[in-house]
Amino acid sequence: MGFVVSVSPLDPSKTPYIITIALLSLVLGSSRETPEYTGSPSDCRLVIREIRSQPKDRIFSLYSGLCVVFTHGACQAKLCAVEYLPRPVNQSARWMADVLEVPLLGECIEHSREGVAGDSDVINGDSGSYRLWIGSVS
Repeated sequence: MGFVVSVSPLDPSKTPYIITIALLSLVLGSSRETPEYTGSPSDCRLVIREIRSQPKDRIFSLYSGLCVVFTHGACQAKLCAVEYLPRPVNQSARWMADVLEVPLLGECIEHSREGVAGDSDVINGDSGSYRLWIGSVS
């Protein structure tokens, strides 16, 4: 199976329930209620490698409620702009890969949990501007 890259509507049903780790403006969601990741961590490493292979100047510009999605095997990574955002979210492919790799791959996927990061301490709500997920294909 090859890589699939697409833009899709935001899926808030995949957000974790409790926030346990905060790093500067990046908030990670993780808890016992976080959905289990049953796929192979190697699928997620390949997704991250594909994101890293994007041109160095690749910027994902996402408007309210839209996502860019990378999929390989059982793993899916998506960067989504929250709904009702008055301006687009602009993030680089390099930034996306860096956050997916450290901390989400190591802290979540390697422990069989899906992971999410955002720029708000209310990861389950609509505040902030983006959510970055990695986990099972939905």
